[in-house]
Amino acid sequence: MYPENTLEQLDDTQWEVRNRKGDLLACITFHPESGNYYVSEGWDLESEFFGSRLEAFHYAMTGAEL
Repeated sequence: MYPENTLEQLDDTQWEVRNRKGDLLACITFHPESGNYYVSEGWDLESEFFGSRLEAFHYAMTGAEL
């Protein structure tokens, strides 16, 4: 894991991952209807989806799948 990256919860369904300089690295969005988490490199980019919160957050923070 990259300890310089931080995770900030924006609301009940959205989080941002930023590096220590404050640059946006990844965005996580939870879709309650499907139960999936979507991770993208920015809010307007194509995203990867994950069926579990752990997988999504790990991918967003490290760039690697479990």
